[in-house]
Amino acid sequence: MPSWVGKLPSDILKEIVLDNVNSFKKASTLIGAEIGEDSAIIDLGFCTLSIHSDPITEARYHAGSLAIDVVTNDLAVTGVRPKWLILDILMPENSLYSSLNSIIEGAVKEAKKLNVEIVGGHTESTPGLISPIIIGTAIGCSCKECYIPTRNAKEGDLIFQINPAGLEGSAIIATDFREHALLSGVPSDILENASEFINRISIMNQALELSDKRLVNSMHDPTEGGMLGGLYEIAYSSGHDIEIDQKKIFAEEETKIISEKLKIDYTKLISSGSILATIPLNKKEEAEKTLTNINTRYSIIGRVLNPSDNPKVIVKNSNKITFIDSPPQDEISRLWASKNE
Repeated sequence: MPSWVGKLPSDILKEIVLDNVNSFKKASTLIGAEIGEDSAIIDLGFCTLSIHSDPITEARYHAGSLAIDVVTNDLAVTGVRPKWLILDILMPENSLYSSLNSIIEGAVKEAKKLNVEIVGGHTESTPGLISPIIIGTAIGCSCKECYIPTRNAKEGDLIFQINPAGLEGSAIIATDFREHALLSGVPSDILENASEFINRISIMNQALELSDKRLVNSMHDPTEGGMLGGLYEIAYSSGHDIEIDQKKIFAEEETKIISEKLKIDYTKLISSGSILATIPLNKKEEAEKTLTNINTRYSIIGRVLNPSDNPKVIVKNSNKITFIDSPPQDEISRLWASKNE
């Protein structure tokens, strides 16, 4: 019996899930269930509704605030400001009320900071769970011409990495895998610093700054599978090959040390807190000026190539070239799998 950890392979996802759910689609659905798209877009006539759900399954500490940041990020990279949230919280049997309270407090604090209202949800104790699962759904509205789909990446676009790779993954390792990291030789002060990356996960305002100025053709929030996973999803969704220079992907020193000691690849480490943006060449200077003005670090890591029947990411690293033609397994998923063996 086949099994998997993390995201389904694209072909299996299409065969089992997407082909079934897309067998019925209303005319008002502009973007539905598609690989790589960060939210559904629905035409309501007077506006377009954007809606997206995401679970927190790979973090136990700070899960409440993460649930808010991750799902609002996904709406923001489509150029839509999140307005409302629905939060479903599934707790293991015999969980302490204090554990639930900690999740709720973290979620409410982060939602208030982002000016997003939690309008409903569901809370229960669920048999068989080892740790809580928090599922956030973000909702927002925009004008019909304002939303930015992932599939809109164009040949010739430059690919900007905005903010360091692996922020979320580093924070998860520094908390959920602290003992393992210490035993692997990661200094405690590095883990303390990395745990603070949890406060840098929201990219909502940065994404909206770029979209409001119409500087991007496409944006994507690289979650599971990290930067390489996010790049693959842009390639798949847009139907274009993508070429990148792996050495231009940047990360904080703490992330590099953690990755070296744990023998993981930070380009495949869950990377909420970063944005992948495809930007036309004629808007490069204005995009760079905008990012500089809001004190945001970036790197131009590659470009969008020609259309392809089998879209892939061409990864150049010195004299070595590799091809990413399916979603890579996230390093946090791999750590959880080895921890549970």
